[in-house]
Amino acid sequence: MKLLANINTNKINGVILPLIYTVYGKKEYEKRWQQLIKENDLWSNVLLHDPRLLSVKNEFNTIGVMRTSA
Repeated sequence: MKLLANINTNKINGVILPLIYTVYGKKEYEKRWQQLIKENDLWSNVLLHDPRLLSVKNEFNTIGVMRTSA
């Protein structure tokens, strides 16, 4: 946790979005996902279409649905 406290997540790279979800939760993850969409540069577009990141996002959504159903 101390390591993450020193990271400036204001200009976050989509590669660590799963880590953000794990540490800070879904609300912060969604905020960073939307930020990635707004950046609209080469790398954000690549990351938004990366099947690995999309797969993780789908898994998180499934977990969220499972938690609300239980």
